[in-house]
Amino acid sequence: MIKLIQKVKTQIIRLKRARKLGVTFIRNKTFDAPSSIRIGNQRFSLSLPKERGVSELFRDIILDDEYWLHSLPACEINNILDVGANIGLFSVAAKIYFPQACIHAYEPNLGVKKHLDHQASTFGFRAIYEAIGKTSGRGTLSKNLECDTSARVNQDEGGNIRITSLSQAIDGYDDKFVDLLKLDCEGYEHQLMEEKGPWSNCRYLAMEYHLGPEMKPESMCSTIQDLGFEILNMSSRNSVIGNILAKRVN
Repeated sequence: MIKLIQKVKTQIIRLKRARKLGVTFIRNKTFDAPSSIRIGNQRFSLSLPKERGVSELFRDIILDDEYWLHSLPACEINNILDVGANIGLFSVAAKIYFPQACIHAYEPNLGVKKHLDHQASTFGFRAIYEAIGKTSGRGTLSKNLECDTSARVNQDEGGNIRITSLSQAIDGYDDKFVDLLKLDCEGYEHQLMEEKGPWSNCRYLAMEYHLGPEMKPESMCSTIQDLGFEILNMSSRNSVIGNILAKRVN
């Protein structure tokens, strides 16, 4: 019964958010990601690849708000660092909730450049085609065979991908501070969290986590708390992937 009630509530929220954005949504099985959305009285076009999973990505990020952007106080969110921007849907969602925010969207996969460039130009954020790493350097790209828009960079000084350290990316803002750091880097978040310095310059963290063999979500929570954050929300998609929203407390 509880699951049924939650399912109904989720459906109602999706319908309301879709209607507000001028998007048709009836049910998951028949939903196709739209070619445009409406914000206020203005309609903005989207550039989305015709690939499996894109409609699900739109649903998760825009309609379900899996990063809980609606819960963040807009007055506190001025600088946003989007790590693992992919085709730019998180940055689009962030612009819906925080239209005045300065967003730097980092994405190493040039295969999505056409789409990310379109979103960046249309919604007014900056796309940077580099990876974020623990340290600066070079790397090579490994794509997910099931989805061409999903990729991870491996450190390789002979590689053709530029890697910028998290510290340098944060320093790219005038006040060298990020109000919202979003992470979706296919498991590389574990290495980023080994370098504790940059995290003191982040107010909120919204991330997709990936667990390795025999890891439990509690270990990820413990790591985040050790960096000085309080867990505000947490959800799991399956046994190894989920989302966390946290706020810095010290």
